[in-house]
Amino acid sequence: MRSTMGILMLGLMLSATVSAADETLYVRAQPSVGLFTTPAADAVIVRQLTPGDPVTVINRQGGFVNVRVDSGVEGWLRETDLTAVVPATRRVGELEAEVNDLRRQLAAAQSTLRTTQNELRQARNVASAASDSESEQIGTLTAERGRLEAELATAQAEAVALQERVTELEMAQSAARLLAERQPATNSLAGNRYSTSELAIAGFAALVLTLLGTWLGTASARRRLRRRYHGLEL
Repeated sequence: MRSTMGILMLGLMLSATVSAADETLYVRAQPSVGLFTTPAADAVIVRQLTPGDPVTVINRQGGFVNVRVDSGVEGWLRETDLTAVVPATRRVGELEAEVNDLRRQLAAAQSTLRTTQNELRQARNVASAASDSESEQIGTLTAERGRLEAELATAQAEAVALQERVTELEMAQSAARLLAERQPATNSLAGNRYSTSELAIAGFAALVLTLLGTWLGTASARRRLRRRYHGLEL
C-alpha cells in the first residue's frame, strides 16, 4: 500500500514537473525583482530582473518557482513576483515592433506601387505615341494613294483620247488611200484636167501628211505620259 502511494506521488510530481517545464511566466511590474540561488527569501540574489521579462518554469517549491531566464541562468523567484498575463509594458513593446514591421511592409508596398504606376504610365505614353505616329502614316499613305489614283484616271483618259485620235487618223489614211485609188477614173471623167503624175504626187503628199500627223500626235502624247510618270512606258 505504501509502495503504491509512493508511486502515485512520484507520478504526480513528474507530471507536474513536465507540465511546468512548458510553462512561461512573466515578471510582475515591481521596482525590483531578484533571482535567488535557493528557494529562500534570504538567499543570494544572482540577478535583478526587469518587469515583463519572460521566464521558463522548471519546478515549484514552497511558494517559490525555479525558473530559467532568456540568458540561460537559473534561479528561484517568489510566486507572487510572477504572472501568466503578458505585462502591458511588454505587450506595448511587442505591438510597437509589430507596428514598425507593418510600417516597413507598407513603405515597401507603396514603393512597389509607385514603380508599377510609373511603368504603366510610360507604357501608356509609348502606346499613345505609337498610335499617333501610325495614324499619321496611315493618313499620309491614304492621301498618296488618292493622288496616284487620280493620276491613273487622268492617264487612262488621255490614253483613251489618244487611241481615239489614232483611230481617226487611220480612218483618214484609209480614206486618202481610197481617194488615190479612185482618182484616175475621176480624172478621165473630168476631161483630163490633171495629168496622172500630178494626181499621184498629190495623193502621195496627202498620205505623207496623214502619216506625219499621226506620228507627231502619238509621239507628243507619249512624251506627256513619260514626263508625268517619270519615264514609264505605257
